[in-house]
Amino acid sequence: YSEKIKDPMKVVVVRPANIYGRFDDFEWETSHVIPALIRKVVERHAPLEVWGDGMDLKEFIYIDDFIDGMLLAMKNYSGFEPLNIAAGKPSTIKEILKIIIETDGFDNANIIFNADKPSMIRKRLIDPSLAEKRINFKATTSMEEGLKDTINWYRSSVGEKMEISK
Repeated sequence: YSEKIKDPMKVVVVRPANIYGRFDDFEWETSHVIPALIRKVVERHAPLEVWGDGMDLKEFIYIDDFIDGMLLAMKNYSGFEPLNIAAGKPSTIKEILKIIIETDGFDNANIIFNADKPSMIRKRLIDPSLAEKRINFKATTSMEEGLKDTINWYRSSVGEKMEISK
C-alpha cells in the first residue's frame, strides 16, 4: 500500500520483545510480569505468589534500548521485512524474579509458584539478528541494570504513592 499511493511513504515494521522499564504499568489488573513482580517484591508480599511454574522463557528489552532500536529503524531502514527489536538474551521468570529480589534486598522471600494460575506463552523467543545486520542495533542494557533502574524508578515515583495491597 505504501508504494501504491500517489505520494509513496516510507514504511518500517518492527516487532518488539516484552518491553519493561520506567513508566511501566504497575496496576494489578493490567500490568505485565516484570512490573507485577517488582511491585510484589517492593511491597514485600508474603507469600510472594508467582503465576505458573516460573519456567516460562521470554525475550525482554529495556525501554531505553527499545527506543534506540526504534530510532535507528526509522532513520536507517525502509522495508517490509519486520525487524525484531530485542536484547537477544532470553530469561525465565525465575531468573528475573531472582534478580529483582536480590536487587531490592528482599532476603528470605517466601515464593510460591502457582501452576493453577495462567502463564501465557511458555516460550516466546524472537531473533534480533536482522536488526543487528540491517540497522546495527544491539541492546546495551543488561537485565540487572534495567531491573535496578526500574525498581529505583518505581520506589521513587510510584511506590510511595500507591496504596500497598497485599
